[in-house]
Order: sequence, then structure tokens, then C-alpha cells
Amino acid sequence: MNPLRGSGRRRSGRDSLFAALLGLAMCASSSCASSSDRAAADRPGEIVVAAASDLRPVFDQLGETFTKNTGISIRFSYGSSGQLREQLLQGAPFDLFASASESDVDEVIAGGQGIPQTKLVVAEGRIVIVAADGVELPTGLAAVASRTSDRIAVAQPDHAPYGRAAVQALNSAGVVEETATNIVYGENAADALRLVESGNADLGLVAKSLAVKSGRSFTEVPESSYETIRQTLVVTSGGTKGKAAEQFVDLLRSAAGSKVLQRYGFVVSAPTTSSLIRRQSS
Repeated sequence: MNPLRGSGRRRSGRDSLFAALLGLAMCASSSCASSSDRAAADRPGEIVVAAASDLRPVFDQLGETFTKNTGISIRFSYGSSGQLREQLLQGAPFDLFASASESDVDEVIAGGQGIPQTKLVVAEGRIVIVAADGVELPTGLAAVASRTSDRIAVAQPDHAPYGRAAVQALNSAGVVEETATNIVYGENAADALRLVESGNADLGLVAKSLAVKSGRSFTEVPESSYETIRQTLVVTSGGTKGKAAEQFVDLLRSAAGSKVLQRYGFVVSAPTTSSLIRRQSS
């Protein structure tokens, strides 16, 4: 017997066994990697919410609660409702749109970027008068008009619902002409308040929620003097985390969420079962 031929057969057998074991190991490894990839794909990850700036005090607080309860991180992009609407219509990858204008949400839905059955009005906003440090707080809109040298901050009415409401209130009080030359515009509701806080405006007609958060004294503006500010939500059709976004809406509509909204001056109805929950169970 040729010893070399015999050893070749033994090496060949060992090599075949090694190759088989290696193949099994590679197969097992590939299977584990696939399972890991599927698990990663199933994880909700982060949801991104486009929200009107007046909602910041509420959403920042509820966002922390949401992440603690679900393990899902949440990121907010704050701005004016009109500007956020345009970003969505251009395909911005938001998962949820929270507007201070119902009509902006309707436009997003009409543009194919919002899921119609998820539209939900969660609260009504209010506007108030605030004054810069060292400036006397007016008792009403007539008193605002009498302060002919005071600069008045409002959000840009072209794309900010709180700006439109402020102009409507001044017009309703018959003082819009007297105040027109004194108005300075902020990009959104939060920016209007910043103008007052920085001293770049003496007075401001701003979102009540932001005034409450700032701790500043304020004078209520009669709600009959401006169109109702309807805080409206819709889950977007272009986002990838719709179910997680619906979970955040359900938190907002819960008793705990309603309490936070009311704490910052929003008017909400009695907590009810979210329409999103009803839709999912039907």
C-alpha cells in the first residue's frame, strides 16, 4: 500500500468533515444574522413629529413620558404650521403632523401626505397679551391701541395661525389701523414671544401655552374676537413609523395627556377613547 495514497484519503476525509462543519457554522451564523436583521427591522426606532411651536411645552413633557413608557425615542421639529405643511407637501419624512390649523392638515391630506382617517382635533388654543420686562401689561386690546409708541409682536400671519388670530383680534377690537405701523413679526408663535422676552418688542399677542410656560403675566384676549385655533393632528402617509405615531396620539388623548394640555392653557373636551384605537380594532 502506498502510504502517501492512504494519508491522502485520510486528509481528504478530514478536509471534507472540516468543510461540512464550516458550512454548518456559516449557515448557523447566517441564520442568526438574518434573525438579528429582522429584529432590527421590527423595532419601532425613532419617530419624528412636525409640530406647531405653541405645542412645545406639552409635547416636550409628553415626549419624555412616551419614551419612558414605550422605549421608542421621539424627535420634534417645531415651527409654524404653514411652513411645516409646505415641508410635508414636498415630501419631508415626518411621521406625525400636529398643526395649530385644521385647514393646514386638510391640505396635507388633500396633497396625499396625510392618512385621512387619522385626522384628529385634540384641543383649542388661546391667545394672550404679554409685556416685556419693565413695560406695563395692558388690560385689553383697547389699551394696546392707546400705546402708540409700543412695538407689538405677533407671529407672521401668512403661515402662522396664531399670527392670523392676533390680527383678527386687533381687527375685531377696531384697533388694527392704530397698531399696524407698530407690529413686528416673528416667524412663528414661539418667535413672537422671543421678541418680547428679548426687548425687541414691548408687547406681544402670543400663544397662551407659551406664555404659561414662560411664567410671564398675561391678559386674556376674548376668544370671540378671533377664529377658533383648532390643534389638529394627522399621521403622515410618507412616514415609516405610523403605528408608533398613533401611540403618541393615544397618549395625548389620554386623561394624563389632557391634563398636560389644560395645564398650558389649551381647551380640551373630556378624555375619550382615541379614534385611532377604535380604527385599529375595527
